[in-house]
Amino acid sequence: MPSGSHFTTSSILAFISLSLIRGSFSVVIHFADLSYNSPSLVFLLRTPGTVILYICLLIFVARRDTELKHTFLNNLRNIHNYWKSAVMGFLQLAAPYLLFMYGLKVMSPTAGGVFMAAAPWTTVILERLPFIRQRSNLSPVKILAMIIGFAGVIMVSTSDVLMAVHSHVECPNYTNHTNMSFLSNRTNNSAMGSLVRNKCHKFPIPLIVRSLLALVGGCMMWSISSVFWRSYRGDIHFAVAGVWNNIFASCYALMFWVAMHRYENIDKVNWSKPDGIVSIIFLTVFSGWVAALIVDYMYRNVGPTATNRVLCLVPLFTWIEDWVFVREFKTLADSTLVVTEILGLVLVFAGLVTFSLEVEGFQNSLQTPLLSPTMDEEGNNGSSFNDGYREADDGATSEEEVENGSHTNFSHFPPLMEVKPIDIN
Repeated sequence: MPSGSHFTTSSILAFISLSLIRGSFSVVIHFADLSYNSPSLVFLLRTPGTVILYICLLIFVARRDTELKHTFLNNLRNIHNYWKSAVMGFLQLAAPYLLFMYGLKVMSPTAGGVFMAAAPWTTVILERLPFIRQRSNLSPVKILAMIIGFAGVIMVSTSDVLMAVHSHVECPNYTNHTNMSFLSNRTNNSAMGSLVRNKCHKFPIPLIVRSLLALVGGCMMWSISSVFWRSYRGDIHFAVAGVWNNIFASCYALMFWVAMHRYENIDKVNWSKPDGIVSIIFLTVFSGWVAALIVDYMYRNVGPTATNRVLCLVPLFTWIEDWVFVREFKTLADSTLVVTEILGLVLVFAGLVTFSLEVEGFQNSLQTPLLSPTMDEEGNNGSSFNDGYREADDGATSEEEVENGSHTNFSHFPPLMEVKPIDIN
């Protein structure tokens, strides 16, 4: 372990906890969608609680630190922060949530996990557009990592699409099957033939295609939000941004729910179903609020490079939870598709790990522990959340620093962006 490393038990626990929260996102979305039958309703139920938690955080911190209280007041007085939060509320919260919930109606949570992990790669691609001002360095190692990772995403997506195509259910009404797609009967056994003829494809092909495109769109939305925030973030504390982002996202969700109310069967919602209640609590408390606190702690204790490596474990945790809680090992019979999915996950993991390596010291990166800070990050003293909170935000910012751009505030969104050391200096 290199000297100056902050490889501690708390860092390991924070790393694993954040990985579990991110990895559970797609699985929780799946169960929430099944329970409430309305993506917009799920997001609408989740957001107010998150806003309240962020407000409680603001009050708690402001009472402990007068300088941060002054920072919060300055953030609230800055009109420019509101339009940025309005944009981020749509790009980072409302749009990805709704697209993922629509896509996971058909696609497996595993597919959702790999598309979440692919967000940094699509961000790098978007940064290459000619009108983007700030770009990340793109080395041959990172290009290779992206190729490997995207190959894995394609393999996982293909296997999940084929699983969806081959999935079938009992026909609800065998005599009335005008709009049903029946499985072909190629057996001479009359009993088996009768069984097969009463099986219908669970998902039509157009629905599968739209669901896959929804996951791609959700990934792209996170990438667009990442590019936008790097260009226009300004000086705003992450807790203040969390409040306004979620408030604007709630407005978008409400408008979408009103627009889609006539098309979504809200009457079938089971409000007392445990899966739905647990899902809303998880999305509200853990995914929407606790994850931000863990990211804050990890940035200051192990640095952004190690924190970004949380994404390496996200697809793996999602895959495990998917098979245990969603599929319940019922589709293991199709060994070819399962093997393809596993190989794709291996490629995604390899791409994420390779992409997170520091190109400037490639050999040293291979020998550095997962939670070891880079040379640019070793100046952090690893203080606790409350003691180091002022360092995270740099306290009150003078007008001169804001005007000349010398002050770069520390912020934690979008959650899947790759943060550079310069972002927190």
